Amino acid sequence: MFALTQLFWYKILFSVELMAAESLFTFKLRKRRLFPLRLAAGVIVMIALSVFFPLPENNSPQYSLLVFFVQFAVSIALMAFIFKEPLLSLLFCGIAAYAVQHLAYQCFTLVMYASGANGGSAMGLYGEVEAAPFDWHALPVYMAVYVFVYWAMTLIFASKIKRNEDLSIKSYSMFALFVMAVFAVVIINIFVAYEAYSDYNLTYIVFAALSGALCCLFVLFLLFTLLRSENLKTENEYINRLWRQEQRQLATAKANADFIKRACHDLKYSLRIKTEDGSARDELK
Repeated sequence: MFALTQLFWYKILFSVELMAAESLFTFKLRKRRLFPLRLAAGVIVMIALSVFFPLPENNSPQYSLLVFFVQFAVSIALMAFIFKEPLLSLLFCGIAAYAVQHLAYQCFTLVMYASGANGGSAMGLYGEVEAAPFDWHALPVYMAVYVFVYWAMTLIFASKIKRNEDLSIKSYSMFALFVMAVFAVVIINIFVAYEAYSDYNLTYIVFAALSGALCCLFVLFLLFTLLRSENLKTENEYINRLWRQEQRQLATAKANADFIKRACHDLKYSLRIKTEDGSARDELK
């Protein structure tokens, strides 16, 4: 029962963390009509999903994965309901947000375990162990770590997004690779949690949290590097189109100038031969 209670609260906490992370990357996106009402409805749906998602009698890592991935999928659908953007752009924001949320979680885990602030017991963050509930005295640490990580990721990554910028990554294979990388980190972490937290292997826990945090940072860096590359490619294609258009205009202008020059020459010659004495007059020169 304790494990179910823990998972119940962490479902809600995860929804709040994920929505907060998604707001970092969707702030400058194009909004649909009645945005405040759509946003409020989206928040209500996410919280309701967290509250009413059924819980099994015996929790398992597979079911924890199902819970969190369903919440993530629903958040993508709600972003499509709230923002007027292509699906690939929303997926970009969703993956980046999931990486930030998981990065903050791993950093919090590192701080708690490496500093011994957890009191030498498993914290049971996924409801996987029945020992040691979340220590609410750690709430200030939790808030400080999450605020710092979200602020840092906003400064480093999210602030680079331009208003109404197309966030679609055309390289589908690369984007799919990033999606799988983030999900792999999350999946591995949950299975590690069930093993390491139950046995309280401190070295295992710290190493897993550190590697997970580094993987999330690496995915974010590659995502935004690929986005910048896509944008530069698009800008180069636009400049090339402008250059080709200018070349065509110059060629057309040159052809028109040559035509006018020939027409003037022909007119001048025609007027010359029509003079009474057959000689060119100075007025026609």
